[in-house]
Amino acid sequence: MNPHISIIIAVNDAREDDLAMPLSSINNQLGVDFRDIEIILVDGGRYRLTDLTAFRLFKNIRIDYQQPDNVLSWTESFEWGLSVAHGDYVMFMGPDGLLNQTSVIQTFNTTAEQNPDADVLTAGA
Repeated sequence: MNPHISIIIAVNDAREDDLAMPLSSINNQLGVDFRDIEIILVDGGRYRLTDLTAFRLFKNIRIDYQQPDNVLSWTESFEWGLSVAHGDYVMFMGPDGLLNQTSVIQTFNTTAEQNPDADVLTAGA
């Protein structure tokens, strides 16, 4: 079963503790079947993450850690994430991003269901 939403986070030169906020904001979403969500961390920076064990704290979410061989720009990191994403829809985040309400993904899913022919969804759909 493919995920409904792929969330791509460009990690580029972030530290493990920098990712606590975006991952927590995803993990704390309400009304979401997390089997429908994939998180893709694209670590394309010069300095790479070294200890992924801290991410086990986020038990609700499935994290796919991608570490390209070359150093990538932000745009290239997002493109890399797109190339491995399986979701019907894609969200993009930086290492300092967050879903500022616990219903963001639920609202996104509702908007997607109400606009099945949409190629792009925004907060205002």
